Amino acid sequence: MADAYSNLINEMNGCIRWLLLEAAVRMKLFDVTEKWVTDEDISHCLGTNISKTALYLDALVSCGYLRKLCGQYRNSDLSEKYLKSGQELYQGSLLLSLGDRRLKNLDNIPLFLKENGGKKLNLADENIWKNSIDTLIPFQRAVSENVADILDSLNGAESFRDVLDLGGGPCLILEEFLKRHEGIRLTLLDLPPVADLAEGFSPACKYIKGSYSHIDFGGEYDLIWASRSLYYADDINNIASKAFSALKKGGYFISLHEGLYNERTEPYEVVLGRVGVAMNGSDVSFSRGEIENALTGAGFKLLSVQTVTSIGGVADMITAVKI
Repeated sequence: MADAYSNLINEMNGCIRWLLLEAAVRMKLFDVTEKWVTDEDISHCLGTNISKTALYLDALVSCGYLRKLCGQYRNSDLSEKYLKSGQELYQGSLLLSLGDRRLKNLDNIPLFLKENGGKKLNLADENIWKNSIDTLIPFQRAVSENVADILDSLNGAESFRDVLDLGGGPCLILEEFLKRHEGIRLTLLDLPPVADLAEGFSPACKYIKGSYSHIDFGGEYDLIWASRSLYYADDINNIASKAFSALKKGGYFISLHEGLYNERTEPYEVVLGRVGVAMNGSDVSFSRGEIENALTGAGFKLLSVQTVTSIGGVADMITAVKI
């Protein structure tokens, strides 16, 4: 009970931590602290009050975003890799976008709860996909190596020739896997505005443009990969059936999506991260077992269902094979 009480009275620290990081990203602080600098140097660069800046920097050190030695500050390894702008793996734009989406209308929850339901995402709005592509590029590159390690563990991966990325956006999440296995032919199936934008990043990829709910997937593939992309399927059972038809015998279907359980109250990280988005009209998270049942109903054999955290947070990785 003592630990629970301590957590209770410190609940607001999570909000403070985000506000500290958000401000640092918006100010491009981590560009300033790529080498050892003093609080006075940083204050001069940012045009801020020195004494307040020193307290702010100490808090960022406490959060693990900066290091401090002999009164000077420098990026932590995490910040140097992901939060310094202008580099391939920069995640700042993604963090700001996620923050805007997840916190929208949550500044006054009592008032928000009295309003009618929000608007569902307009899939025809090209601006949505332009912003999504821009933020997904560094994310997919950041997790590409982890994805490749997972796919390399599949029996027969070394002989794969045809792979479909289902709704994969910029189509970079499989980038490292393709580097390790020359000769693989990659196909992206996604909405026309997404595929049109993606062509600028993955010109070697074949494109099938359309809604996965309404068109065939082509084939025959050795692997179909669907990573957090099936939320807007008209019928998940139909998607599973089309995937089964598009695979070679012995081919794999891998789904990476959050699966809610305990009456959609867990996992904590997913429920908390999605509650604002859901209340704003996009309550699209799958319940655990929903995708698995669709796959077995289509004829797949389930090989494994694993909870993974290494590809952008908590998710269920479902591996099925066509037998």
